[in-house]
Amino acid sequence: MSAFAHHQSTRNEQGTPLLNLDASRDHSQQAKREEMTSTNHKIWSWNPIWFHTGVLVSLATIFALLLLALGLLYHFDQINDGFILGISHNEYSWKYGPTSVFIVLAGIWVQVDFWARVLAPWQELKKGHASASKTVLVDYISSNFLITMRNAWKNNHWVVVATSVGTALFHVLTVLSTTLLAVESTELTTVNFPMTKTSHFGNNSLDLTSSSLALAAYAGIMTQGLPYPNGSFGSVAYESIEPAATLAMENATVVAETTGLFTDMRCERANVSITATRNSENLKFSFADSKSRCAFECPPWQDLLCTFNEQSCGHEEVLALWRLPVSGEESETYCGCQDEPEEPRIHFAVMKQQSNLSNSSIPSVQATGAICRPSYALKPAIMTVKGSFANTAAIESIKAVQSESTADRLIPGVSNSNITSAIWELFLYGRSILRDNNDSIWYSNQTFDEGGMFRLMKTVSRTSNLDAFLDQDILLESAETVLRGVVVQIARNNLINRTSEISPAAKVEFQENRLRVVVIPAWLIGACLVLLIGIVVIIFIFCPVDVVPCDPTTISTMASILAASGDLDVLLRNRAQESNDSPMMWFGRLQFSTSSPPFRLASSHDVATPSPADKKNLSQSTWWRPLSTQISFLILTLSLLISLFVALEIVQSLSDKREGFANISSQRRAQVLANITPAGLLLVISYLTTSIFASFRIFAPFKAFRTFSSAHPGLQAHHLGAGPIPGLIEAIKRRDPPVFLLAIASLLASVFTIVSSALYFSATISTPIEVPLQRLDSFRTAINSSINSTNSNLAFNLLQHLNMTDPPFTHQDLAFQRYEIPQATISDMGVLDTQQLLNVTIPAYRAILNCTSADTSTIKLSSKRPSARCRDDMSNDPDVFIYADLPLSPQCIAAFPSRNMTTAEIAASFCFAQDSSHWTPMGQIQDLFVDPSKPDEAFGYESEGPANPSGCPSLAFIFGVYDASGHPSSDASNTTILMCTQHVERLDTFTHLLGPRLAIDSLNPPVADEQSKVAVREFSDRLSLSFQINLLNFEGRPPALEQEMDQFFQAVVLGPQGIGGDALADRDKATEAINRTYGQYMAQVLDNGMRRGVGEGDEEGVADMYPATTLRPRLRLKQRVTEKVVLQVLLGVIAVLVLVAWVEMGSLQRVLRHNPCTIAGMLLLAVESKAGIDGALP
Repeated sequence: MSAFAHHQSTRNEQGTPLLNLDASRDHSQQAKREEMTSTNHKIWSWNPIWFHTGVLVSLATIFALLLLALGLLYHFDQINDGFILGISHNEYSWKYGPTSVFIVLAGIWVQVDFWARVLAPWQELKKGHASASKTVLVDYISSNFLITMRNAWKNNHWVVVATSVGTALFHVLTVLSTTLLAVESTELTTVNFPMTKTSHFGNNSLDLTSSSLALAAYAGIMTQGLPYPNGSFGSVAYESIEPAATLAMENATVVAETTGLFTDMRCERANVSITATRNSENLKFSFADSKSRCAFECPPWQDLLCTFNEQSCGHEEVLALWRLPVSGEESETYCGCQDEPEEPRIHFAVMKQQSNLSNSSIPSVQATGAICRPSYALKPAIMTVKGSFANTAAIESIKAVQSESTADRLIPGVSNSNITSAIWELFLYGRSILRDNNDSIWYSNQTFDEGGMFRLMKTVSRTSNLDAFLDQDILLESAETVLRGVVVQIARNNLINRTSEISPAAKVEFQENRLRVVVIPAWLIGACLVLLIGIVVIIFIFCPVDVVPCDPTTISTMASILAASGDLDVLLRNRAQESNDSPMMWFGRLQFSTSSPPFRLASSHDVATPSPADKKNLSQSTWWRPLSTQISFLILTLSLLISLFVALEIVQSLSDKREGFANISSQRRAQVLANITPAGLLLVISYLTTSIFASFRIFAPFKAFRTFSSAHPGLQAHHLGAGPIPGLIEAIKRRDPPVFLLAIASLLASVFTIVSSALYFSATISTPIEVPLQRLDSFRTAINSSINSTNSNLAFNLLQHLNMTDPPFTHQDLAFQRYEIPQATISDMGVLDTQQLLNVTIPAYRAILNCTSADTSTIKLSSKRPSARCRDDMSNDPDVFIYADLPLSPQCIAAFPSRNMTTAEIAASFCFAQDSSHWTPMGQIQDLFVDPSKPDEAFGYESEGPANPSGCPSLAFIFGVYDASGHPSSDASNTTILMCTQHVERLDTFTHLLGPRLAIDSLNPPVADEQSKVAVREFSDRLSLSFQINLLNFEGRPPALEQEMDQFFQAVVLGPQGIGGDALADRDKATEAINRTYGQYMAQVLDNGMRRGVGEGDEEGVADMYPATTLRPRLRLKQRVTEKVVLQVLLGVIAVLVLVAWVEMGSLQRVLRHNPCTIAGMLLLAVESKAGIDGALP
């Protein structure tokens, strides 16, 4: 066999490329050949390092340690509710870390997989008499892992199946690792949070003769929808507690211990018997239940509807009454109770009587009743609060703790009878709170209802008449509810003292963003690691070791094996000359085996006929060129690289402009969009780039034979090596630019998944959307004294004395029409969160005063030292007397053309309190009305009569500060008299509404557009008597305060926005405060007495619908700029490297006649090239 002296590319007659093998040999090569052919030579074997026991054990250990680490990570995640991380500083460690670990391990696994694929056919050959389809014709190198796994399964090459499954698992692990850790909102619990008790139960005064605030509070809660005052919730009064440290967590839920006063009403049905005649003076009735019997008489002055001897009596009437039959009651209402006379009880009776005036028979009566025996106890309780402790609306529940070791107790010095008596006293002396101001008497109409008990019962039972209480179930339920609620407010107002003590520690539950292990990826990763450990065991058992004497991936090794296999060489040459079949068909009919020494490849005679499918594959005679070396594959790869580059830019533009580029409806969707999808896409691009790199590495040494350079590097090239790092090292050693460039590209592509793990993140973005608000009512603006102001007074009392929040659709001095979100809108967008903020410009109504101030010189003042005579008869002997005769406006004078009336006389009297000794503030509001039918009367208070003509004043305010210790004085320099007309105006307001209830946000009050004011109407309302009767004195002030300041000026001076008594000497400051207090009161008048339906005289400029805007929080997927730029740089560099390497490599169309990834292909390349085998020896 001859050798060529020159290294050049030649072809035989059939165009088959010839491998020009160097024939020069040195002494050492000759000695090695002689040694290999010697029969006494020791048998050599070669194994890759990746199949060494130490390496496989190390891999299994690494997988086991990762599994253990994953388990510990999950364990600590569960017991610690995630991990606290400085997200801004440590984000990349947990985003890149897991993915980086598996990419490194995947790079190592590539070597194990590669050598399993290379050596599996040789392992089969070592067994002997193996078919060509399982040995020399097997190509596990150039195929992807799916095809390789299918063929290996078919050939029973289990080690290749195992390593291919391992490769697939590493692809899965790389993607799953991007979703292993995520920042999630986590419910956390902190115990032993310090708390402070700010109030405790104590034996204060239960004298309610001078204070009705407790009744006002409960009535306001029931009728106005106002929140519970601090210290009360539902049917429990409790000792207030507050966090002793800053509660920094938003939406924290605090579960704390407190003490509550719980009421057990023990109400039961009672039989009511009534006997009365038309001539009887009193209505007589009796109660009977399972424990006692009681008898009562109602005097005729309490029969509100009729007495039976009056001709005005109707044919049917419903009466309701309640009584407290305890010792000491007046004889006309208490006849006596048998059994348990000392037990406090409350009786309720409802009677429906039908009388016939034509005879004197006893009327037909339907009656029902109930008896309640209330008891009260202090019990330890658990309070659950979500939000601020200052806001009682944040209280979710207060529940008594049932403990056998803790006995119920009462407040020391306070008995059940004391509290029950206080209920009756509260209603008796606070009856004006619930009266209708246009009633002629102070009791609810058509009832014996003392103080408005049944009015409250109708509210809680949502009934409009007394007939409903003939149903004993309704009577019992509503009576218990009202009594409990009233007791709570009595206890809160009269039995709780302020304090500052250490309270038992609380449990705090809150939401916090924490780094969490995502369960499904964690379990899947754990399963993959377990499978990998099993695969390593399979490799250890079935790995192909000691099957070849040296590395079989080099051209020189295959040439040496062919040279040693002389019979096979002759057979191949003879068959090539004798047969017209495809050369590969020869191998399909043979069986092969290896033997040593020397190591050689032997074949048997024809023993098999290839299957039709094998014949089709073996008969192909075209030049071998895998898909990854074709131009279409290059175009696909570059297109994907460029498309992804452009897509990243488009997505970034959308992310910046729209605050994200996709909505996220669930955490699973977030993981798919933010991690799995980009990681999978970049994994595909990495696979395409690596495929080109691997194919070029196969072609590189054979391409070298077509040049005139030295062929020796090509002979020794590991053209089938795996992984970018070994390829990079080899390319540098062999000086192969295309392989070098593609190794760099493949290496860069391997970090794609690492970068993609932090490319996207989810963020809560508030997107503005429009929400229509539908108007539900309008306002009547003709305000006058006939309006029922009971609820208005009630609300104003609570706003001033308990500093409660404004009732719905009112704020300070503004009253708003009511609105709702249409049901169709709710169906489209869903129910709003309770704290969802809606911004809208809507009209508001405001009552204002237009006042003129009297000149000081026109005011006559008489002031003297305090005297007892004034306190006894202030009108005739005042300590301070103020008089002024103030001119009327021309418009008002013109309203009385027949009368010579040009001024309004104003006079006010005040008394100093007994202990007054310094400058004392005084103030009084007066109604100014004139009756046109009485020509001789001047302006003054008129309880009846028409409103004043337009332009005439209807209110006067007299105020100032006066020296109680000085000498008699007539100096009016500290006195102010305002004479005012009353008006309603409408103006636009920019208002913030909360949640589906559209509550006005008190933290962001409405902003009025003063430029939009429109005068609606001037009106005259009588206020002074309503204030005197219905407004409460401020607690803790002496009773004589009324003689110094009426209830209106008490609100001006002492209310939540009070200016202090000394400020009444400052005209401007006091006038501003008067306007503010007046506006707040009239806002309640508008709210409670002036509403009417839509369309009932709507004003111009008032729309039916108003567009509100809200920021709808949505979870949006956003793209990070830095990671996007890094990926774009990588994509651009990879695209350039692939393209340059492709150009540098040149055409690969007629380089390889046979597949060099098979043993047969390499043998045929050597045979057809007629190369000297001896010259191929290393």
